[in-house]
Amino acid sequence: MKEKYVVSKKLVLLIIIISCTIILGSEVVFFTRSHVVINDNINDVLLKDDFDYNTQITSEELNQKIEKELVQYADLKAAETVEVGDIVTLDYCLKIDNDSMPPVFNQSVVVGNGFFNIEIEESLVGHKKDEEISIVTQREDHYYYFSIKIISVKRFLYPEITEEFIFTELGFPSQDSFFSHIKDELLNERKIENENRIKENIKSTIIRNSKFYLSKKDLLNAYNYIVDYYCKIAEAWGCDIVSYAMMSMSLDKAEFENYCKELAIEHVKSYLIARKLLKKNAIIIDQDYISSYCEKNNIFFENDIIDDYTYESITIDRAFDYLFEKSRLPNADP
Repeated sequence: MKEKYVVSKKLVLLIIIISCTIILGSEVVFFTRSHVVINDNINDVLLKDDFDYNTQITSEELNQKIEKELVQYADLKAAETVEVGDIVTLDYCLKIDNDSMPPVFNQSVVVGNGFFNIEIEESLVGHKKDEEISIVTQREDHYYYFSIKIISVKRFLYPEITEEFIFTELGFPSQDSFFSHIKDELLNERKIENENRIKENIKSTIIRNSKFYLSKKDLLNAYNYIVDYYCKIAEAWGCDIVSYAMMSMSLDKAEFENYCKELAIEHVKSYLIARKLLKKNAIIIDQDYISSYCEKNNIFFENDIIDDYTYESITIDRAFDYLFEKSRLPNADP
């Protein structure tokens, strides 16, 4: 009787283990691990996208790029009235409905670049130093009350672009060569934007055509990293994460949490696909690629040690670089 009981327990345990697995294609995956099965017809997924992009540069784009190039040579002069492009220092308080956020002091804002909050930035234009402003915005069922004081206004004064300045300070033999360089930079930026768009299209299409099981542990790790990343930015701003999400991203607390969850899901899915593709094609990620990725994304690390999330992001970047190149070839076979 005792032996029969032990056998029964083992049988029940076996049934539980089998029921706690998920069968995807020909592979059995335990629920404790994230897993992906990529569509066998991945050739059909590789997009024959439009690799052409607009090569026309407007005078406005050219002037904006020149200002960025010359900003290190510009002087900052105090101004009275806020204009687009000015650096404005603010003290502000934010109240969401009846909940007051901690006040923020000496927040620097470049008016018009949208990094702070484009709606608030546009509202500053025309106001003067020492002026106090009240702004009310509404998102769905929530009201946001901003009490802002303009502490200072500073304006960039750019140097005159003379032949002498271009030669002595910028190292170009002539104005024409400098303008040609600026246009090449803009075209290269546009080319990279187009390539990134195509990579995102490839990634989203493969994700839609794949089957996933995502473990709670992997999702939570990715979610915590993303939230921690934004918390560090908010800390640098001198405010809490709720204020930062509203001011910089126009998201309330619930929207911000959902945004981070969506990023975490996309990250885990993308990493699963990337890891599988790199393994299938025996592609390695060497130190040069890691260094290049970190330099491109302004990521600093010591003693060649990077965190898991960053390494996963590098893996994703490497895999979709590979797929992008494959998508440009006839009869691509990833």
